[in-house]
Amino acid sequence: MASIHLRGRNFFVKFYFARKQYLRSLKTSNKKEALHAKNRVEQNIHLISTGVLSIPPDENIGDFILRGKPLSQKERKASSSISIKDLVEAYLRHAEPHMAESSLKTEKIHLRHLLSFLGNKATMPVVSVNTAIIDKYVTERKKVVSPNTINKELQSFSQLFKYGVERGYCNTNPVNGGHRFKKAGLPHRFMTKKEIDEQISRGGLSEKDKNELMRFRYLTTDEIAELLDLAESSILHPFLTVLAYTGMRRGEALSLEWSDVDLKRKKIFVKSRKQSTTAEFTGRDIDIHPKLLTILKRHKRASKKGKFVFCDEKLGPWHRDKVHREFKNLTAGTSFEGIGFHCLRHSFASNLAALGVDQRIIDHFMGHQTEEMRRRYQHLFPASRRKAIDSLTY
Repeated sequence: MASIHLRGRNFFVKFYFARKQYLRSLKTSNKKEALHAKNRVEQNIHLISTGVLSIPPDENIGDFILRGKPLSQKERKASSSISIKDLVEAYLRHAEPHMAESSLKTEKIHLRHLLSFLGNKATMPVVSVNTAIIDKYVTERKKVVSPNTINKELQSFSQLFKYGVERGYCNTNPVNGGHRFKKAGLPHRFMTKKEIDEQISRGGLSEKDKNELMRFRYLTTDEIAELLDLAESSILHPFLTVLAYTGMRRGEALSLEWSDVDLKRKKIFVKSRKQSTTAEFTGRDIDIHPKLLTILKRHKRASKKGKFVFCDEKLGPWHRDKVHREFKNLTAGTSFEGIGFHCLRHSFASNLAALGVDQRIIDHFMGHQTEEMRRRYQHLFPASRRKAIDSLTY
């Protein structure tokens, strides 16, 4: 006899054959589908026991009983596919031309965690990774990292196995399903410094909690002006001005070339690897604010050589570590200590939204392509939200 069991969000079927127990994921949360699979397993065991159905010598017994038929040629090819470790290496080689440097670095970290978790099993065929292994990974990671971090790792794993399926190395994506944690309401993620200070003053937060809050701070227009004044004599001033008036990502600004900046037409053309996994670059254009135009003209006169807007001594782009150190030193001991460059990006979008700018225009400037991205940056200042509600007259 066979039995089904719900583990997490998916059903598993347990059965015995030749005095050995087998457990297989049914990759479904639908009980009706699970019961059909259970009946199929019992029928296949009966057919094998009566000699009507025979197990091919090169087939996995448990998998064959679940399927009730031999592997197809395509499936057989996948079953002898490359190892998990080799798939990771192949995927990263494929992703490198299409992904921003920071994103690729994050993917490598996530996949390194997966290989570390698998240990010696990382040399097994890709098809050996199933939902049960992913469930176990999630259980172990919950002990040391936040649900949000696990969600990000699972997204990386999903892309890895999606690549494997597309290349014929495996038949299914074991991460597709119910492993992810539900996200907290995004509208409350971005807060002013006052709101963050109020939360910290209540006590009970670790240093990690405080740093996490600071990551999601956004700046008012007055605060952005104050930050740019603080950077007036720093080499970062033109760089921060670009971020503040365009909403560009740090990597986009660092790779910006003078050929992308049209000072006459007052346009910046942004090339990005961030938005696409199929094209090497995607692009958008952003209008240049009058203050930014003045800064860029002055910066171009001062930086006489090199094709990059932010060019080092060897005529290459500034390194991300360089600007990180400079910014950390600039903000140390100030009210801006702890914020990152991305703070200027979501502050740019939030300030435009607070001014009532059409969301489609904000989407264009930011390069947003999904509804989730739009929701993340539709945060309005509390006063603007209150004014919107108070405007109701019924």
